[in-house]
Amino acid sequence: MAVSLQWQSNNYLQITYFDKVNGDDLLKAATALGGDAQLDRLRYILSDWTDAHESSITMKDVEIFYGYINAISKTNPNIKHASVMYANSESRQSLFSFYNMLALENPWKIESFKSRDEAITWLNPR
Repeated sequence: MAVSLQWQSNNYLQITYFDKVNGDDLLKAATALGGDAQLDRLRYILSDWTDAHESSITMKDVEIFYGYINAISKTNPNIKHASVMYANSESRQSLFSFYNMLALENPWKIESFKSRDEAITWLNPR
């Protein structure tokens, strides 16, 4: 799995994607999050894609991923989710925009950033 979930505190999770990421990796991250006992306390998620040098994620993968995220949001609607994309990733940005469109009715606050610093400032984890 080209994904690592690291709890920074009891309410702040960093998800790091690295190397070659595919749809299965995305879904494994979502199912791991949904099955985590700390989910109820979670308030901040930082998804860092800067080390993911290659991706074969499709729009269908994003739809399936969103299905998991939408179910998780019913359990815990109080999450801010920041994603960091590297600047020259037009295809990833379009997939994130598609995810954002799907999530319009989702209670989570979801944003995309070009740097970790911007994302962390927006998250403002406490």
